Amino acid sequence: MQRAAVRLVGVSVAIALAAGSAVAARPGERTGSTRRMAVRRQGVRRVRSLRASAGRVLRRAMFWRNPVRANRTELAAVDRLIAGLHAKGDHVEISLKGSTLYRTLAAIDRGKRPRYTDVDLAIHGVRESDALHAVKRAFPEVDLARDVVRKPAFLHGVTHVQVEVPATATRRALQLDLSLFEPGQSDASARRSFPGVSFTKMRLAIPAGTRLSDLLRRTWIRGGRGVPELRDPDRTGTSDIRRGLLRVNPISTARARLPEGLFHGMYLIGKRAGFRFHRGTAKVYREMPAEELVRFLAGDGPGSDLARVRTGYLLSAFRTDAGRDPRSTLEVGREVELWGKVLPGMDAVTSNAARWHRTVARVDAAYRSARQPGAAPERTTREWVFGALLSELATPAAAGRAITHLSLEPEQRARILRSYDHHHR
Repeated sequence: MQRAAVRLVGVSVAIALAAGSAVAARPGERTGSTRRMAVRRQGVRRVRSLRASAGRVLRRAMFWRNPVRANRTELAAVDRLIAGLHAKGDHVEISLKGSTLYRTLAAIDRGKRPRYTDVDLAIHGVRESDALHAVKRAFPEVDLARDVVRKPAFLHGVTHVQVEVPATATRRALQLDLSLFEPGQSDASARRSFPGVSFTKMRLAIPAGTRLSDLLRRTWIRGGRGVPELRDPDRTGTSDIRRGLLRVNPISTARARLPEGLFHGMYLIGKRAGFRFHRGTAKVYREMPAEELVRFLAGDGPGSDLARVRTGYLLSAFRTDAGRDPRSTLEVGREVELWGKVLPGMDAVTSNAARWHRTVARVDAAYRSARQPGAAPERTTREWVFGALLSELATPAAAGRAITHLSLEPEQRARILRSYDHHHR
């Protein structure tokens, strides 16, 4: 099978090269001619179509690299959950969102097989009690009193439930993020009018009687194209994830939530190497006034639940999960001039190359220390790593002023200042 796949690669490359040479300009042609340009554009479209077709053939033949096949045990369990939810009635609508979807699209070109340990589902028409009943039936090992966390809901009619599913002898542990929508409520973050990162807004509808694993496999084989169930509101999501672009469309009607895309993008950049902001998106955030970012962090008012959640968006870029790269997060924040806008006094640090170099080194050291076995619990927190960012400020009072716009619990604030004191010495 592998030899056959290699032969297919050769045939596909030959087809693409032949098509490309067929549309190359001949000597003496008038390249400025409108007619010639139209012919060339038509040829380019033909080449892209041939390459897409060749890619589908290759991915169908090279089934052992299929990311769905590598996660079939986990996805089979999720299929049981989805079937149980659909059994609640014909009115139930379910769609996949989040990293499970865009990791499949990212694997199209990179040949990597991601692990589906986080599964995000948007569920319409199912009450919380019925959803948890379906979870218990699909995953008997779940303890509903121990493994279920209810997240704060800031939109009327939407409930967020997170379920930590323990591992079994044949399956890895899973995290289910369920967004439950009451009748009449829509998934605003899946619409073009929501200013989020393009590929995170994508949804894969899961009709009744259809297995999620089959839909993901078809999406992978087809390269994210020609899948009716795949919804891409910005129409650039599939292309952006394959190119590693973080693009946020600045919708004027949702300007107040525009910073959400910035914080999410920074989290993604630290999470996976190769992500970068689209040039136009970086320009939008670079030119965003400090007052607008501060207003976003304030939410419904300093100290409100929404303000604490939005502070969490910023701190999430400093999480100590394995495989993160805090240096990338810091540099992109400096590129869009974020740190000086939301942390008063930090502009003096980011504008000085030597001070900024020391700051980046300390944050990186704090992250690596958090990953060491036996690290003190406090030093494994995102607040401790974030505190190292303030280490070049002159005094503890200056560090305290820098976090004025953040809505923190007393213990979070104390932890950040203890980290500042430790790294400032």
